[in-house]
Amino acid sequence: MTSKFYQPIEKGVELIAEGTTAYHAEYNGLYPRLARELTDNSLCGLKHIDTIPQIITHITGTRRSPWTNAMRIKGQWLHEVGLAARVRAKWRIRPPPCRETLLAEQVKIGDVTPLLLVTLGGAVLSVFILICEQVTNTVATPPLPLHHFTPPPSDIISYQRGQQCTGDSSGVTNDHG
Repeated sequence: MTSKFYQPIEKGVELIAEGTTAYHAEYNGLYPRLARELTDNSLCGLKHIDTIPQIITHITGTRRSPWTNAMRIKGQWLHEVGLAARVRAKWRIRPPPCRETLLAEQVKIGDVTPLLLVTLGGAVLSVFILICEQVTNTVATPPLPLHHFTPPPSDIISYQRGQQCTGDSSGVTNDHG
């Protein structure tokens, strides 16, 4: 191996920008630099390859620390219950987003003409169905005679100005004055 095999992140990002070299680095140092120095087109063209699987985050501590055993037990518990991958995903820095997919794309009228025709046809069909329902409803059900809507004479309350309101034979009276 030569001394040029290991390159600093600055040189690695330059090599990635040229598009001819793959570069292996730690996520926390590489992703922010890629987001700052590469264009959107370059970011969208990048491919992420996991060469070394990431393990659970390590914790640096002193020798014979009282917390070493507790951390070991909790780390083992995270693996046993299946939460280790979730914790890694939560703590790991996110890759820079590809903004090219969020940009608007120009659409010609010929591209959406079939959709507009289907929508217009649906609107015409719905108006036709509405008219058919109204015609069917008026032909099938004749109008009700008016005497069904007037109350019987025993329930009519007579009211004259300055007099007491009398109702049916129940004896309920109201005084409007």
